[in-house]
Amino acid sequence: MPTAQAADASRGGQHGLEIVKAVTEELFMEQEPVGTRITARIALSDTPQQ
Repeated sequence: MPTAQAADASRGGQHGLEIVKAVTEELFMEQEPVGTRITARIALSDTPQQ
């Protein structure tokens, strides 16, 4: 399963999961027979539309 690494400004690359975790409300990871399924829930607006 993927894991976010500790913050390190000197690291070049491999920040994808850190960024996804920072902008999502919920993040689900499931091991599949081949690979991993990652589902991210992202809020599109702070205020509900009427």
